[in-house]
Amino acid sequence: MTRTSFRKLIIGTIIIICIIILVRATGIADGTSIDTVRDAVAKLGPLGPIVFVLLYIMATVLFLPASPLSILAGTLFGLGFGTLLVVIGATIGATIAFFIARLLGESTVSRWIKHSFPKIDTYNERLAANGFHAVAFLRLVPLFPFNGLNFALGLTKVKPREYILGTLIGIIPGTFAFVYLGASLAALNPVHIALAITAFIAILLIGPIYNKYGAKHK
Repeated sequence: MTRTSFRKLIIGTIIIICIIILVRATGIADGTSIDTVRDAVAKLGPLGPIVFVLLYIMATVLFLPASPLSILAGTLFGLGFGTLLVVIGATIGATIAFFIARLLGESTVSRWIKHSFPKIDTYNERLAANGFHAVAFLRLVPLFPFNGLNFALGLTKVKPREYILGTLIGIIPGTFAFVYLGASLAALNPVHIALAITAFIAILLIGPIYNKYGAKHK
């Protein structure tokens, strides 16, 4: 093992240990229900938004489902503020995952990425030439699981700045749909609930529709 590889291994191990400590401290992986999270965040007052963002970051890095947290953001903070918090948490979490993959690189996660996301190689040259638009497209059209894509993109040629900006912009429509659903359920407004469900379904259908029709014309 080279000195550089050993250094990467040590840094990666430290990062993983820090994440495990945070997980155990918050109980996020102990089967905590979404109701428990909601009650705990609601009781924190002004600190609630900060804790919520930290929980969202950890969920993103640890491959935990973040969609329930997005819906929860709408019930706790409303549409505008809830969307802002989710975008912040998801972007920071995605950025951390990106740099973990880039730090560990080929020696640790490349084989898993290539096996789980073989199509990502087809975007590599596009990511190198026009990273922002390619990343924004991959975020807007959910062709790949969000959390896995964070690590996969860390092994591509995309520039970090373009990755972060593309992620930030690309996740806004989907985030809005999830948070809107939560806010509508909290308000118990039938019209808004119907609109939110429609937007939610539309987001879910973008990927299958693109795979069936859009990909054929590329």
